[in-house]
Amino acid sequence: MKQPIIFFLAMVFVISGYVLLFTNFNSPPQKLNEVIITQSIDNCYDSTMTIWFMEFHKRQENGADMSEADEIASKIALVSFNDCQE
Repeated sequence: MKQPIIFFLAMVFVISGYVLLFTNFNSPPQKLNEVIITQSIDNCYDSTMTIWFMEFHKRQENGADMSEADEIASKIALVSFNDCQE
């Protein structure tokens, strides 16, 4: 009787791990955090942070909550950073 329950719990653990891996850890704010940590401070870095800051505050003034504003601002900032790097 214990074996089916243990198998079920193991499956739930594995599935939830994959769901977190593909949703939470690959979010735009997480990717932007990786850019912040790994990149040196240069013109691309400065413009990316400025764009994020302006977009974040613009979204909050339009009624978005912090997580929604961060999500949108991070997407825009990452596009800007990638364009600057090219």
